[in-house]
Amino acid sequence: MSSIPFFCGKDCGGNACPLLATVESGRVTRVVNNPAGGRYIKGCRRGFDLPLEQYAPDRILTPLIRTGQAAGERGFCGCAKAVAAEPVL
Repeated sequence: MSSIPFFCGKDCGGNACPLLATVESGRVTRVVNNPAGGRYIKGCRRGFDLPLEQYAPDRILTPLIRTGQAAGERGFCGCAKAVAAEPVL
């Protein structure tokens, strides 16, 4: 078990709140306030919930390209990073 300092950059008013992540077996198990932030800079619910975003089952892990032509068509397909980086013409 180790503690790794990180910050929350959600910009909800705290201006990059310093936090500590407890890591067990390569996975974040707990997020707490970092004492290095002093007594006035504390994390909020958005920062403490960052592991939920990281490990969400529906998180997008690959680049996607829209396949529908019209704004109302919502189709996406996976693509390689090099293809996604090409400029849209």
